[in-house]
Amino acid sequence: MSANCSSIMIAEPRILHPKMTIKEVFPIIRQVGTRFLPVVDDAGDFVGTFSSMTLIKLLLPSSVSIKEGKNPFDLMFMQTTLDELGERLQEIGDSLITDHIFTDDVPTCTPQTSIMEALNLLYHYHYHVVVLAPNSRQFLGVITVKGVLDSIHATVRDEE
Repeated sequence: MSANCSSIMIAEPRILHPKMTIKEVFPIIRQVGTRFLPVVDDAGDFVGTFSSMTLIKLLLPSSVSIKEGKNPFDLMFMQTTLDELGERLQEIGDSLITDHIFTDDVPTCTPQTSIMEALNLLYHYHYHVVVLAPNSRQFLGVITVKGVLDSIHATVRDEE
């Protein structure tokens, strides 16, 4: 096994386009079941990342989602139905995802980056690592915890 990221990256993950709306992305997030999806433009350049947690944040009342951190407000007094959440999703559905993507602090590497560096980025960011062509924004793939574990598992199985 090569000692760089090209051997552990997912080269063709599900990606989103910057002109997609929340309404278009919702079923994709449900289907793919991943927390983060890269947003890539027509030129193949990485624009940012849209996350399932961003979608959840958009469903919360804006006054609630202002508070950041691990100690959320106690919302036991708020009674919300699934129908009301569906209505909220309809209200925000035509918003472009580019209004809600992460563009800063997304860990990146190149295919030549060492596996150990990729593991370090995964560990410290708790986020997938975006693989870009050297000295560019050209999107090549992602490195995920599951992808790394699957790669290790495949190697272990080959030795058995």
